Amino acid sequence: MSWTTNREVLAAALKLATACIDRRASIPILSHVLLEAQPNDKLVVSVSDLDREVSVSVDADLEEQGAVVVNATLLLDIASRANGETVRLDVGDGVVAATSGRSKFKLASLPSEDFPKIGFSEYEEATSFELAPSSLQTAIGETIYAVDSEAVRAYLTGLLVHPEGDKWVCAGADGHRFARAEFEAPAHGASLTPFILPVKSAVLIRRLFPGWGLGLKVNERKACFTGNGTRFITKLVDAVFPDYSAHMPGNAVHTVTVKKVDLAAAVSRVSPFAGDSGVVCAFLANSMQIRTRERNREGFDEIESAGEVPFDFIVNHTYLVDALDRLSGDDLTLEFTAKGAPVIIRDHREEAFHLVMPRLL
Repeated sequence: MSWTTNREVLAAALKLATACIDRRASIPILSHVLLEAQPNDKLVVSVSDLDREVSVSVDADLEEQGAVVVNATLLLDIASRANGETVRLDVGDGVVAATSGRSKFKLASLPSEDFPKIGFSEYEEATSFELAPSSLQTAIGETIYAVDSEAVRAYLTGLLVHPEGDKWVCAGADGHRFARAEFEAPAHGASLTPFILPVKSAVLIRRLFPGWGLGLKVNERKACFTGNGTRFITKLVDAVFPDYSAHMPGNAVHTVTVKKVDLAAAVSRVSPFAGDSGVVCAFLANSMQIRTRERNREGFDEIESAGEVPFDFIVNHTYLVDALDRLSGDDLTLEFTAKGAPVIIRDHREEAFHLVMPRLL
C-alpha cells in the first residue's frame, strides 16, 4: 500500500490528533496513531486514550485502501521536519517507509486491529444537533475553571450541559465555587438529555474546534463532536449532576458595584500576602476594602464602590481571580443574601454568573 499527502497538512492533522494522547499511558499502542485510507481519497488520522478518540481527515492520493498503526511522535517529527512538499507512506509487513523530498525513514508498525477505537456507530441510538459557531466553546471557557477533575464525587469532575427554556446551559462546580453560562440552543434543543462532559474532553473541544460550528451526536454513554474534517468522540461522566438551582442563593439583599479593573488590580496587589487564609472583603458607603489576615504579614487595598454590605466576608483569593478572569465589561455586581451565604458575581450579561463560597471568619 502506498499513500501520498501534503506534508504540512499531515503535520497539522497529527498535531491536532495527538492532543488526545495521555503521556503517562503505560499501554504502548496509546502512543500510536491509526492511519486509515478510505474510499473517498481521505487519509484519516486517529488517536485514542481509551476514553476519547480524535480523528482528522486529510486529502491524499491513495493507491490502495487499508490501515496501519505507527508511533505518533515519530510520524509527527517526520511530517514537521522533512523538507519535501509531500510525504509518501509505503506500508509493508510490520514496517512503514516514509519518504519526503530526499529524506527517507522507516517506522515499525502494529496491526490496525489492535487499535482501541471507541467509535460511534450510525446504528447507535443518539440525538443529533447542530451548534452555532463558538457557542459551546465560549461557555466551556467561562465555566471550566470551577471544575475539580480529581474530585471524589464523580459529577464534579466535568461540566454539566443541559437545556433550559430556549437556551442550553454549561455549568461546573467543585464544592467551593460554581460557574454557569448560557448559550444559544440548536434546533430541537429542548430534547437534549443532560450530560456531564469530562474536563479533559471539554479542554480538547476548545482546542480541536476553535470558533467553529459543531455537529453533536450524543447518547447516555458517549458524545461525538464533528467539524471541519475533525471528529472527536468522548465517553461521558457516568453520574447524575444534582439540581443546583435548589442550592442557589435567593434574591440579593445587598448589592455592590465595582469596576472590574480596580477589583482585579487590588486583589492582585494583596494576594501575595494572603497565604492560605484568603482575603477579607469589607464594604463602606463608597469603598470596598481588601485586606489579608496573616499574623506575620499584612496587605491592604481600597477601591471605589457603590452600595454597602453590613458584614465582611472572607474568600479564597485564587477563586476570586479565576472568576474575574472570565468576566467582561467595565462594571461588576456582587450580590449578597446573608452572612456566610455564597456570593454571586455578575457582569453585564444576564446569562452568566460566578458563585464563590465564603470562608468562615
